[in-house]
Amino acid sequence: MRSSRLMLGVSVAAALAACDIAGPTLPVYEQPSTRVWLNQGWTPEVRDRYHQADQGTLTFGIPYEWFAALEQPGNSDQGARLADPTYLDKFGFIPGKNGLPVGFARSAQYYDPTKGATWNNPATQKPYAGLGFTCAACHTGRITYKGTEFLIDGGSAMTHVGNFRTELGLALLTTDTNPAAYERFANRVLGSDAGIWARAQLHEELNKVVLEGLGEQTLVDRNAAKSTDEGFGRLDAINRIGNQVFGQDTYPALPYGTNYEAYSAPVHYPHIWDASWFSWVQYNGSIMQPMVRNAGEALGVRALVNVTNTERPLFESTVQVGTLEWIEHTLAGDSPRARKAFNGLRSPAWPAAMPPIDGAKAARGATLYKELCQGCHLPPTNTDAFWTGPWWKQIEGKGDRYVDLHQIPISEIGTDPAQAVGMANRTVALPASFNNLPDGQKFTSNGFGLALGQLVQNVTNHWYDTQTPPVSAAR
Repeated sequence: MRSSRLMLGVSVAAALAACDIAGPTLPVYEQPSTRVWLNQGWTPEVRDRYHQADQGTLTFGIPYEWFAALEQPGNSDQGARLADPTYLDKFGFIPGKNGLPVGFARSAQYYDPTKGATWNNPATQKPYAGLGFTCAACHTGRITYKGTEFLIDGGSAMTHVGNFRTELGLALLTTDTNPAAYERFANRVLGSDAGIWARAQLHEELNKVVLEGLGEQTLVDRNAAKSTDEGFGRLDAINRIGNQVFGQDTYPALPYGTNYEAYSAPVHYPHIWDASWFSWVQYNGSIMQPMVRNAGEALGVRALVNVTNTERPLFESTVQVGTLEWIEHTLAGDSPRARKAFNGLRSPAWPAAMPPIDGAKAARGATLYKELCQGCHLPPTNTDAFWTGPWWKQIEGKGDRYVDLHQIPISEIGTDPAQAVGMANRTVALPASFNNLPDGQKFTSNGFGLALGQLVQNVTNHWYDTQTPPVSAAR
């Protein structure tokens, strides 16, 4: 073990010499005096569950216990914690309950389906807990006015995921290379009475995580010239999902870095309070099935999946399909057409504490909307015209009716085509483990969009097929 640690330490030093990773400049915010959750039809209990419901994601590649023990890289001498809610707020993460921001979920254990094993604490041999993003991390908004912060479920987050990933990497690197910081970290994770072998094993595991992070950074650097800075409030979610699922989860079946692309199309986080009632559930018109979208999102923020080890069940994953199903139904509510109102998560009303709406200007705006916008965006949802229009259609002639959104060519809209064109043109290499799949699981295309849909469908089907008691066909 000692020689292995020495080799890893040398590798880290060599990687540091080859990389120039600077920490982000973090904004300074005045903390609000009051936080108010707007009334959107959810009880506080439902809201709290949505904020931290475990979707099976392990976004950060480290256990919860590590995250809680890490220190801020610029403040390690003082021992300030990375997980401090006020500090995480600088990256746009809203302080939540249980010491974690809104959209951070702790899972019962860190499980790797490729190995069929949990990641265990070397001192206690008990499984670590997992930690990852949920839907709420990117789909919870806020507005601050005169010291009051209004929080909006299903709204657009103002997070900067890239900055946070960089800061997390630097925190791990500092812990790995600063003996005093590592000693404090080890005491928190293992306990101060842990033996030398447990401490050595923990350090070896930390070395490995740091090297993996530096390896991913080389892929980011390789694509830097073609990348677009995401910034606050935007994310190239589709390419990030592709890079995780096809660019990293397929290693070592494919050479490292295969299928890894630039972040070229960051887009605004869409609001999601009515998205459950669209016939197409992804905003580039690429996905129709809600659970494929939701499980794809979970895989994109690093729910683990086995796509390489043929000695274990392919497509076994940590994705919690049951949780995703609950989230979808909770967002959607009951069929809205009879009452002519969405009744799951509702769009927020303008807060009374904000400056009042000018009625005359609102009326003029309604006229302009009807003249200039309604042809593409449909009538307002507070009108009979919206609820009785021909765009309410069944899917394949079955079940409830959904809004069949008017999809318009990019050439007509005239907006940046990168997000749609990138998905349409991207192709992926598929691992050899996919060559002999049974009917119903076979991949029919190496086009990124189709391959991603088929992969995620296999993942969700595997979950349904392996539940006890069995899942009904209707569900």
